[in-house]
Amino acid sequence: MRLDRIMTSPVETILPGATAAEAKALMARARVHHLVVLGRGGRITGVLCTHDLRGTDPDTTVGDLMSAPAVTLSARADVQDAAKLLRRRNVGCLPLTDRGRLVGIVTAADLLALLGKGTLRVQARSTKWILPKRGPTHRPTPRRA
Repeated sequence: MRLDRIMTSPVETILPGATAAEAKALMARARVHHLVVLGRGGRITGVLCTHDLRGTDPDTTVGDLMSAPAVTLSARADVQDAAKLLRRRNVGCLPLTDRGRLVGIVTAADLLALLGKGTLRVQARSTKWILPKRGPTHRPTPRRA
């Protein structure tokens, strides 16, 4: 399954010059846990999550608190690639791009919700091997002497 089918769009964004208090207010208003930080020309420069804001001075800038550089992925990528990247890089979200433009975001919670629905299988089903002329329904023919 491709990420563009489960991504959240539009994405809540913030500028690096904004304060931590503004970021907290935006997260509360939008009911999100992650903000994508956009720099010059709308380029993704980092990601800010609620964990980054804990215990910080309200006047601290987002540019000082954000995780940079942001780990991004194409919106056409596979869900399993996203899960591997989240695990390998130990991040909570992935901003998704299409031709260099921000189009959505996928979080670890989105992937867990997909797994909970049963849409994504962690392990492929094994094939059942059936041996010919074996099993409870097989009746061997008697041998002639």
